[in-house]
Amino acid sequence: MSDNENIVTNHPGFWTKTSLIQLGYGVWVNLSFIAIGLAFGFSAVAVPQLLRPESRIKVSVADASWIASVLTLISPIGCVFSGYLMDKLGRRIMLSFSQLPVCLGWLYTGYSGSARDIIIGRILTGFGIGMVTSAPRVFMTEISLPNMRGVVATFPNIAISIGITVQAGLGARYNWTTLCFISSAYALFLFFFNFGLPETPYFLLQRECTDDARDSLKKFRSKSHDIEKEMVYLIEYKRQNDLHRLSFKEQMLIVFMKSTCKSFWMILIYFIITQCSGVTIIAMWTVDIIRKSNSSVDANSGNVVLGITRLIGGVVTAVLIFRIRRRPMALVSGAGVGVMCLAVTLLINNLKAPTPLPLLCYAGYILFATLGHYNLPILIMYELYPLQVRGLMGGISLCCLNIFIFFAIKSYPYLRDDIGFANTILAFGICSLIGFWTETSLIQLGYGVWVNLSQVIVGLAFGFSSVALPQIASATSPIKVTISDQSWIASVLPLFCPPGCILGGYLIDKFGRRTMLICSQLPVMAGWFYTGVAQSAVNLIIGRMLTGFGVGMAMSVPRVYMTEMSLPNMRGIIGSFPNIAMSIGIASQAGLGSILKWNILCFISFSCSLSLFFLNFKLPESPYYLLQKASIDDARNSLKHFRGKQYNIENEINDLIDFKRDNDIHKLNAKERMQALFKRSACKPFWTMMVYVVIMELSGASIVFMWGVQILQRSKSSVNPEIGNFILGLMRIISGVITAVFVFHIGRRPLALTSGIGVGVTCLFLGSIMHYLSTPSIFPQLGYVAYIFFATLGYYTLPPLIMFELYPLQVRGILGGLSLSNISLCIFVANKSFPFVRDSLGFANTILAFGIWSFLGSVFLYFFLPETKDLTLQEIEEYYNDIRPTLTSQRKILSMQRIQSMENTSTSKGIMKKTSNTGKPVS
Repeated sequence: MSDNENIVTNHPGFWTKTSLIQLGYGVWVNLSFIAIGLAFGFSAVAVPQLLRPESRIKVSVADASWIASVLTLISPIGCVFSGYLMDKLGRRIMLSFSQLPVCLGWLYTGYSGSARDIIIGRILTGFGIGMVTSAPRVFMTEISLPNMRGVVATFPNIAISIGITVQAGLGARYNWTTLCFISSAYALFLFFFNFGLPETPYFLLQRECTDDARDSLKKFRSKSHDIEKEMVYLIEYKRQNDLHRLSFKEQMLIVFMKSTCKSFWMILIYFIITQCSGVTIIAMWTVDIIRKSNSSVDANSGNVVLGITRLIGGVVTAVLIFRIRRRPMALVSGAGVGVMCLAVTLLINNLKAPTPLPLLCYAGYILFATLGHYNLPILIMYELYPLQVRGLMGGISLCCLNIFIFFAIKSYPYLRDDIGFANTILAFGICSLIGFWTETSLIQLGYGVWVNLSQVIVGLAFGFSSVALPQIASATSPIKVTISDQSWIASVLPLFCPPGCILGGYLIDKFGRRTMLICSQLPVMAGWFYTGVAQSAVNLIIGRMLTGFGVGMAMSVPRVYMTEMSLPNMRGIIGSFPNIAMSIGIASQAGLGSILKWNILCFISFSCSLSLFFLNFKLPESPYYLLQKASIDDARNSLKHFRGKQYNIENEINDLIDFKRDNDIHKLNAKERMQALFKRSACKPFWTMMVYVVIMELSGASIVFMWGVQILQRSKSSVNPEIGNFILGLMRIISGVITAVFVFHIGRRPLALTSGIGVGVTCLFLGSIMHYLSTPSIFPQLGYVAYIFFATLGYYTLPPLIMFELYPLQVRGILGGLSLSNISLCIFVANKSFPFVRDSLGFANTILAFGIWSFLGSVFLYFFLPETKDLTLQEIEEYYNDIRPTLTSQRKILSMQRIQSMENTSTSKGIMKKTSNTGKPVS
């Protein structure tokens, strides 16, 4: 790179106007992840209500499994679809339109008359959640400066935690149908609200809309930010990297490049580890897990506690991720989850009287999982994937993640019944053990928040089954569902997320980040509406399928957007926004589910998605996309949206121009896109992030909040499961905020390792105490709170953040879509298989397995997870393109050289002074 590279790598500071702008957009965008949190947190509170004898809808264990897992089964479809649409229509459009299927899914679920209707509604919601997942992350990636990208990338986990917590809180008081309508309303709100987001400058620049890109960039930067210099850098980056509209063949070539594939598989493994660690199961079966953990805390109350814990963990992770590298946080998260699961298992097997210890262990589990399992896979995923297929690969990755989540949630009831609850928790622990404030920064934060409103919709979709399943399974429920139906309703959403992720990832690179942010809400709304009007379990499953597909589409767009609009110092904290937004969605769904019926939650989610659909029309396109698809002026104008007025835009533009020239960024045809997908710059980060995602799911990241209520019920927690589920949602929100702060000061690797080890320790603790607790205790609830905290530090935040940082610009959308698709697949597999693993191994042993997988995943992260903090997207991509020898910040190198030069100058002056005083040289 030329000397202009320091233009965009200069730290504008964390509290400057530019940083706050990026933070603001990060918060806005990550409101979509609250919908995801609502969707994932729904099953945790809904399934216990549906399983009650007085429930109007009769559900079996299989029905409950489907209700909890079907959302993640369908989400992959939405992820792929959203990833394609993001590259085709833009990030902003997908942020709005991805809320539509979520809203429809919630509505259909709310009006369900049978377990089949609930499953259909969850299918619709899952499709919408799949669409919502990508857009906010892509948006945050592309609007954030490198210094803010890591921080902003932690927001999705915080948002998801908020969604899960709200869903848990509402689920403790309202009927699951009410939760559906509330979630639908939130999705409708986001549909309209996201239209106010500008498109990312990268998307506009890729579309040859240089003036629009410049205008977009101005919205993400402060007035002091040098927009023109950043636009020059973007233009040069576009020229060097041949950024252009890729054909299908070109995208496929980039997808199958060695660098893309390697990153993909690494993320996939991470996803598997996190799901096997029970991350999703604990969140979606929280009440059930607390009740089965011999906790003296009421299961619902414990659910609320864990929700709060996850919020706290998300906040802590957001803070740590700014200072700590990804690898340390991932290792800590995996180890912590593993230990907490082992502790819960010991308590379940040995405690004779209920105590609060299991709840405490689950809180620890949540804290550790938040550090890595919940954040890092997706965060790192978008950092690793090549830019040109970032949307597609992110969609595919999230598709796989949702599939993993689906299998985890779907299998949990069977696993729990086959091996025992304690052994299931033990398995979680084992799996876990295996496995900023300038004006520009604030602008990026603002766009990060805006874009991640789509992740709130995703959170609503994922939190839906947790609160809806208990209502649907109750004896008074008009919809009669079997255990298989419940399993499908819960897991089908992540099962259908992968197709949505893949399609969304492709569309991201085709139509732009902003466009996909809008369009990704359409299938979400359709899914929520169909779920809300469901009259049978089949209808519910279909609705969740649609929602899952939409969620899959929406998963990658915000992360790509955030990655490309953030500066390096803000990228981490903004990257935590999706998790925060998803947490908000899950927590909101849990809270609404405690007081409202599930079909009402569907319509509320539909309304939220519809609102976000219109709101995202106001988003600017990312400058990186515009650099590839449009003109330099468009990229410059887009960059101005994401930088402060005092920020030197021209310096950053010059660096982008150099980046474009050096990396041959241009409009790719189908052949070139395929070649780009198979390049090292795409494959290596893609597979790395895929492993991360697998680790996250093997650690139970999605299982914990998607089976939150039931997990709390089975964890011998003395806290009411629905309340405990709500607490977990709140904890995820708090943890997401903390993570957003940490990610600004700490590297990705430390946060990822901390998250992984913390999740592992928490899971080992939870699994252990569940083996020994004989009476309900508060410790399981506290353990899950810790789990949420640690998972938010990494698992919930880092994977999508790092993912969109690593993916090449020209295939960032498609790679992001693929990655988010794989995440959805992993979530689906994790949640779909969780009941079976829980019944086979026992609940305590399953939690222990989460911890073990988190530990083992931490080992993988230690060796393979790259550190992207303070690195510009150009530096990262050029490293994987073999243009740079090391993955080192050029800014730091120049700074060290300046310091050394100053020291040498000072030494020379001192010698000269002494020589003049003594008349002779000093020896």
